[in-house]
Amino acid sequence: MPKEIDVNGLESLLRYLERRGNLKSMKETLSVYKEAQFISEFFKLALKTGPIGPQRSWIMRLAKGESFSIIAPPGLGKTTFGVISSVYLASKRKKKSLLMFPTKTLVNQVKQKVQQVASNTSSDVRLLVYDSGMKQAQRAEFMKSLGEEDFDIAILSSRFAMMNLENLSVLDFDFLFVDDVDSALKSNKSARTVTLLAGYTDEDIERVKELLKQSYNDPSAFSKIASLRKRDKVVVFSSATVNRSNPVLSSLMGFKPGSSNIYLRKVVDSFIEMPKDENSVIEMVDSLIKKLGSGGLIFVPVDKGNKYSEQVARELDGDLRVISLSSSSVRKIDEFKNGDVDVMVGVATHYGVLVRGIDIPCRIKYAIFLGIPKFRFTMGEAIHPLTALKLLTLIAQVRKDNSITSILYRAKRRLRRASVASLSMIARDIKDGKDLDPALKDMYAVLYENLKDVDVLEKISEIGDVVIEGNSIMMPDYITYVQASGRTSRLFGPELTTGLSIVFVENQNLFRMLQKKLSFVLDENNWSKLDLVEGKVEDIPLSQLMSKITRERKEIALARSSGSMESSLSKIKTTLMIVESPHKAKTISNFFSRPTVRETEGVRVFETVIGDKVLMVTASIGHVYDLTTEEKGLFGVEVDKKDGEQKFIPYYSTIKRCENGHQFTTDKDGKCPRCGGKVVSDKKAVIDGLRKLVMEADSVLIGTDPDTEGEKIAWDLYVSLRPFNNNIKRAEFHEITRRAILEAINNPREFIVPLVKSQIVRRVEDRWIGFKLSMYLRDFFWKDYCIKLTEKKTTSYLKEVCNKNETYYNLSAGRVQTPVLNWVVNRYVNEYKKTARKILVISAGSINFTVLKEKGMKKDSEVNVIVKGYSTFEEKFGPLPPYTTDTLLSDASQLLGISAQETMSIAQDLFESGLITYHRTDSTRVSNVGISVAENYLKQLLGYVPPAFKGRTWGEGGAHEAIRPTKSMDSDQLYTAIESGDIEPSKPFRRQHFRVYEIIFKRFLSSQLDPIIIERVKVDLEAEMKDGKKLTLESPVELPVSFRISDEKEVDRKLKDKIYVPFRIYKDVPEYLKSLQNNAVVKGKVIREFLKSDKPLYSEGDLVSEMKTKGIGRPSTYATIVGTLLRRRYVIESKKLKRLIPSNLGIAVNDYLITHYGKFVGEERTRQLLTKMDKVEKGEINYTDLLNELYKEIEQIDKLKETQGE
Repeated sequence: MPKEIDVNGLESLLRYLERRGNLKSMKETLSVYKEAQFISEFFKLALKTGPIGPQRSWIMRLAKGESFSIIAPPGLGKTTFGVISSVYLASKRKKKSLLMFPTKTLVNQVKQKVQQVASNTSSDVRLLVYDSGMKQAQRAEFMKSLGEEDFDIAILSSRFAMMNLENLSVLDFDFLFVDDVDSALKSNKSARTVTLLAGYTDEDIERVKELLKQSYNDPSAFSKIASLRKRDKVVVFSSATVNRSNPVLSSLMGFKPGSSNIYLRKVVDSFIEMPKDENSVIEMVDSLIKKLGSGGLIFVPVDKGNKYSEQVARELDGDLRVISLSSSSVRKIDEFKNGDVDVMVGVATHYGVLVRGIDIPCRIKYAIFLGIPKFRFTMGEAIHPLTALKLLTLIAQVRKDNSITSILYRAKRRLRRASVASLSMIARDIKDGKDLDPALKDMYAVLYENLKDVDVLEKISEIGDVVIEGNSIMMPDYITYVQASGRTSRLFGPELTTGLSIVFVENQNLFRMLQKKLSFVLDENNWSKLDLVEGKVEDIPLSQLMSKITRERKEIALARSSGSMESSLSKIKTTLMIVESPHKAKTISNFFSRPTVRETEGVRVFETVIGDKVLMVTASIGHVYDLTTEEKGLFGVEVDKKDGEQKFIPYYSTIKRCENGHQFTTDKDGKCPRCGGKVVSDKKAVIDGLRKLVMEADSVLIGTDPDTEGEKIAWDLYVSLRPFNNNIKRAEFHEITRRAILEAINNPREFIVPLVKSQIVRRVEDRWIGFKLSMYLRDFFWKDYCIKLTEKKTTSYLKEVCNKNETYYNLSAGRVQTPVLNWVVNRYVNEYKKTARKILVISAGSINFTVLKEKGMKKDSEVNVIVKGYSTFEEKFGPLPPYTTDTLLSDASQLLGISAQETMSIAQDLFESGLITYHRTDSTRVSNVGISVAENYLKQLLGYVPPAFKGRTWGEGGAHEAIRPTKSMDSDQLYTAIESGDIEPSKPFRRQHFRVYEIIFKRFLSSQLDPIIIERVKVDLEAEMKDGKKLTLESPVELPVSFRISDEKEVDRKLKDKIYVPFRIYKDVPEYLKSLQNNAVVKGKVIREFLKSDKPLYSEGDLVSEMKTKGIGRPSTYATIVGTLLRRRYVIESKKLKRLIPSNLGIAVNDYLITHYGKFVGEERTRQLLTKMDKVEKGEINYTDLLNELYKEIEQIDKLKETQGE
């Protein structure tokens, strides 16, 4: 074993290795570390204080020579970083820099900053600054110096760069800093300017365009794009917000700028009923703004437009200066910013100036909405293309017509490629009645046709996304509301300012729709009633709230004027969160903004800002290490025997993958040991990339799954990354929601070592018993089995396998796998067959029932059915607790016909998309947050919480929860939200995703309600063959014909399709029976024949339930065990009934294992062992004691093999 050393952080480790001349691959790390230290020291000289958290991260990237994007709120020192970096590079590294800014004012401000930094650091730099007000002689001198490269730092305006690209693109400079990347990307011409200044050519741009087209069908195109990237220049994009992106530039640079954060907000959302009279509205608003004071925005409905905005401004202008603002008058924003204007009025539209084009945290205090932001149109009028698309999405869901769905997808592809300007042109063409392209023409034709259908309109309204009022259709524009109200709450430095939003509500149904839509994107959306007479927002005095809001703005203004931001900025840190899956990483980062995305050292990183943290999220892509398969010790575990004690040392190696998808730890000369395929990935590269990435962070959080397997992945990452960053902790969350992630980030925990030890034991045990018994199956069982095959009639497939394979590698055995296989074999051979009988299903009118088969009967045989009478009775059903892993797998199998492995894969997708809680759980507990999900759904659906709601927790305490939805939306709403783009899942969803989500949602909602009342009909009947022979009923005929959830008819109607009913309802039976007289004789026919046993064959769901009941397996392994039995061909699944039948091979393997090694892999021994592993997990027993017990067991197996003489 290598000698252990104690090191205090990365610097200590690097110095130690350097002294010993043993740096090897760490030479580059040392070089980067030293450079970052030099730059940091330079920052201290320049600022008199060290760099803050985000700046430390940017410094590390600069030291690595990496290009990147900084999208962060005002006050984080983005421009300061660019200035100091350029002075450092000029004075210490003799490198030239180009700094680009959008305005003349900024150019002059940065000039002064550069001069100040140069003075503070005693740096002699040649500064070249372009001023648009230069005289002709000055400009000529400037151009001469530029052309001769007689400068260290050149500060230019974006416009100058674009107009003089030819001169600039030939300059030899090393650092390009582009401020306000939104401006730089506003046109193809400006984007081309940045691309060429970054060192690329027009040929590179065209090549990338071609490769991006190819990438739809050929993923290898991305690696070809990566090969075009150049490292000779460092390019930094800086901006507070980004609303544009350029795919070509992003592909070449290896990063994609993100956008501003619209979902991180601290807004008091309030509402007040809108008066019917328009004059009263103006009077009320006038009274309101006088109470609220200066610093307000007023939004008027989009259907009333700029004219109404101007009217409102005119009527309110008085004691407070109120103006109307439109895109043609944006210069008035400066008057508002300077305090010359108190309130601005604009239109509540997604692209409005007041909605997206303003960011003044020190001035904007409140927003007033004169009506709910909405899309509104009258039947028959021209509809905006985006509104038309939303409506067609709803129509497609209601109509379920493939042709409509096809038209929808074509229109969606067309419109999602369109720019804002293009959308405006299309909207104009529609209004003017001009010809549209075929995709949009078809969309409008289908839309207008269906909007005439009253039934379609009613169904759309019931889904809950539109409100129909007379001849108008309205849809809440919740994104505009979030963005517009968010102007009042902005990040400044580490803090979110508080804002107030007041909505004048003109339609209660539309208001409910707005609340529902907001619940999709905001974890918490609480509305308070504004009482203007009392001057209160709910129970808080309006004056008190406004005092707080005003005080915050004064503090910002003071900090800006005095330059005293440093103390608050020092709180800002950079945090790296590592999860298993890139899908999970993307979902988490999207909660807070559209993140900046970059590729660094083969690792994809999503970056966003959350209050006092710059958050980077990346993925390990599952496990990084596994036990080696090299010949070390006992199957990768060294057993060190000293002084009568045994020490177990597991050897781990990075996981590799070959071009054919096989995973392994030990390759053979760069090839897969299974198929000989080329090794295409090695987790060593991931570890190396993460090591470089953690050097950028102040703290590291590992947010792998909240179970023993997740804890082991986290621990492996911890020990690999610990030398490079000593501030690493665990982030635990059981659902991927904004609230849960923030809670995990703000409350990190230490690693739970007993969980890690438990997983080590599980993996070692699995390796030892699995490899040992699998080896015996391959080396001894297989030869004997193939010999016996020649003596029997068997499948040609197995004979072919025997002929081709002297050793068959598709054989395996395992501790849990073996007893579960034994159940399947025993059920089929010893139980099912002995009691199996043939059953016929007879259909008579609306009634189906079963009888024992009699000789001469077959499918389509006719029988006489005598209906003697019937009676009805009621009984309660449920509620059942929400799903655990085993019950979900069981129901998905029984109700949906979906395999256990596919169900777990779908549940993983739902979890990673933030739609359900963690799906590997045996807890039925529901948290208060979970209960509120059901409560809010009922409020949205019914307008109130019905008495049937009971709000059950189904368990006490603990961190784990049942499997439940995280949002108050049913499967229809989820489908609509995804199709309309309101929700972006981590990957494309198939029909099966919605089916699994539907049963999760229904089971959960039902768990929070009263039991349902089922009405059953008991039919007294007899059946006889044509010759009069009586048939024996297989069971009494009792059919569920209806159910109700509430005595309130409207509640019952709306909830009927939303709750868990795991059986068929025969709703036509009562009417049919009423039409018959007593002892009526009706014709019946045999419609199906099947075998039935007192012990039916297992389905996948049954097998999972059996594992749970008997304490074999765990939530994380249920599906894997069933999948292994099917993959090994030990078990096959019947096509129609989906029942598990052991194959001849499975029966033979089971007989061999149970006969020879039943003592070690029997049900009781497996259960005892899993119980002991659970005790290791709880810290109740020593894991080395259990390993010692397992080792002795392997020794016994070896001895047993010797006595058998094999």
